[in-house]
Amino acid sequence: MQQPLRERDKFQKNKKFLLADLILWKEISGRRIANCRFLRQQEIEGIIVDYYCEENKIIILVSPSHKGIIVQNEIAISQFFESTGYKVLRFDYDIILNDIEKVIEEIKSNL
Repeated sequence: MQQPLRERDKFQKNKKFLLADLILWKEISGRRIANCRFLRQQEIEGIIVDYYCEENKIIILVSPSHKGIIVQNEIAISQFFESTGYKVLRFDYDIILNDIEKVIEEIKSNL
């Protein structure tokens, strides 16, 4: 029996997100970028973020694009962190999968 289209789409998005997450983590773990230590799945101010560099107060969030639109609650989370002194970098998982070099360059330029 074939999964309903909506179920398959959800599975494919989750699969892409997991792959993007692994690719990014491989690039930033182990102090590979400017000797900065990134932590994965950290709770900051009661919110779990994808990656966090305590030394530079940089938060990296990975999210799917919704046809190029950032969801309102994602904007609110970014604004909250930025208002409390954190730098927030948000990457769509498609850009991580298709152009990881560009993502790494943007992270480096913010360190």
